[in-house]
Amino acid sequence: MGRFANWLLHKFTMMSKSDLSEFEKMAHELHDAELTSKLTQTESELTAAMEGLRAIRHETEELQTFFSQSRKSNV
Repeated sequence: MGRFANWLLHKFTMMSKSDLSEFEKMAHELHDAELTSKLTQTESELTAAMEGLRAIRHETEELQTFFSQSRKSNV
């Protein structure tokens, strides 16, 4: 009985080569989709960081101009 159950279990759980190939293809596509998602997220984060740096640079330039004009008027 044990051998028959083992054979039966093996028979039902055994995958065909086409099924295995299909699973490998699906796994590869899923991996590519995850990489694409991570890349998109990273690009979005980089864009936000760059916009923040531009804003800070602009603010710094405005402050430098303000202080430069303030020193000139005090002299």
